[in-house]
Amino acid sequence: MKMDLALDVQCRKLTEWLVTRSVIDPKWQVNIAPIRKAIGESVVRLPDQEVPEISEITKEPVIHYFHCRKILSILETRLGDAAKSWLGNYKDKELQDWAKILKAYKKNNINIAEAARILERNTIYEIPSIRNQLIRNDKETTDLKKKIESNERAIINQTKSFEKACSDLGIEGRDLRGELINLTARELPKQLNSILEMVKSDELLKAIKYHEEFLQFVSCTIDPEQKSESFTNHSLNTIRLLREKAHELEEIITDEPIQEEVTIDWDMNMDMDQFEITDDTAVDLSGENVENDGLDNVEIDETTEINWDLDDVEIQNVVGVEDLLEAKNDNETNLDSWNVDGKVNLLDKTTRIKLLNNVLELNGFLKYRLDEIKSDAQMLDQMKLNANKTIKNNSLETVQSYFTTSQNLLDALTGENLQNLLMIQQKGAYLDRLEQSLLQQLRSVDKFRQSINQLEAKCAQLSMNSTELRDKLNGYRDSTIDLKSNLEKVLCKHFKGREVNIVGEINYL
Repeated sequence: MKMDLALDVQCRKLTEWLVTRSVIDPKWQVNIAPIRKAIGESVVRLPDQEVPEISEITKEPVIHYFHCRKILSILETRLGDAAKSWLGNYKDKELQDWAKILKAYKKNNINIAEAARILERNTIYEIPSIRNQLIRNDKETTDLKKKIESNERAIINQTKSFEKACSDLGIEGRDLRGELINLTARELPKQLNSILEMVKSDELLKAIKYHEEFLQFVSCTIDPEQKSESFTNHSLNTIRLLREKAHELEEIITDEPIQEEVTIDWDMNMDMDQFEITDDTAVDLSGENVENDGLDNVEIDETTEINWDLDDVEIQNVVGVEDLLEAKNDNETNLDSWNVDGKVNLLDKTTRIKLLNNVLELNGFLKYRLDEIKSDAQMLDQMKLNANKTIKNNSLETVQSYFTTSQNLLDALTGENLQNLLMIQQKGAYLDRLEQSLLQQLRSVDKFRQSINQLEAKCAQLSMNSTELRDKLNGYRDSTIDLKSNLEKVLCKHFKGREVNIVGEINYL
């Protein structure tokens, strides 16, 4: 009954089990070397191109005993009756060589030992290694695809950013430098003329009058008889003068930035003959030879007293506040310094700064007035009792309208688009930086595209490698399963018909 039970052998310990059962010699590998050499010499002479079955066998990683037996069977079938003599020996030299190889394999059960070692190696090392390589390839392919998607999103974002930047600047983005220069020549006059139209607007004039009359009203507490003209001459001068000379204004945009030419005379041709340096020239630091220039004859009266009484002192030519304002006014309203070829020009930085200062002053005044009107109604009512008609009639809505007008003018003067156009018009470092900034976005898009091409090529290579590895894995799996089946049959005969099962990882390939 015990002899009828099957023998289950772990694949990992198959060689060790065979040695323990004295089926194979522990030093069997010494005897396998001549057999491997004979197989290599015989395989070269095989007609593998004429016989497909033989061609498939020669592609195997290792040609073992069962392959050799199959090759001999194919060659014998191909020759037919002419393969053997009447004594049963092979006539053909090639058949004789393969018969000798099979005989050498059977000696000391080397065929069993080699088959067991191949099963162990394929099950424990080769097949798991190919599977791990496939897993790594799949993971790397997934990562590469994610990088490709990330780069594609980056290209879309960079393209949108470039298009938005060009749209904000008002250019198409084909010829960056040329389009930026043409944009300045086309758009800068429009924006400056728009600012001039705001300066000439009736609403701004009302806001200016409100500002001036409020200054007069506040200042009447010092000099009630003072006329409004004395105040209107000292406030918002640039806006008033621009309004007065609006019909003379002309915006000039030249190819070169507006700047003053400063010429430095580097003439170093001096007549050195006029400077005589002699050996007698010396500096006397002792102080003994210093002339007194008549100071020795000055008499100092030590009894003289200082009178600290200031009642009788008459102060003349005192500079008043109005004189200071007029002097400041003369400096600020000198339009000659704003001229380009004799014409008032908002391209001049000084003109724009003075106009901006006036607008900031007006805007700050109106904002403060709005806060006062909203917060302290009682004080406002008391103020209106002594105020003139203009101040009384300006309600919260009116002042809010004035403030909106001044704020719009302030926004126009300080707008980013106008500042860009003014700096581009100078054709200096700013234009170069702006052009390079836009070009950098295009270069980034090109780099991302090149990266995508490289990643796609690597993906294709990995896909090809994975296909080859899968074919190799399938070949190892099929040959291992076939070898297991043949080895189990041989072992069954060796153990007198007792069934032998090789178990373990080999059954989960």
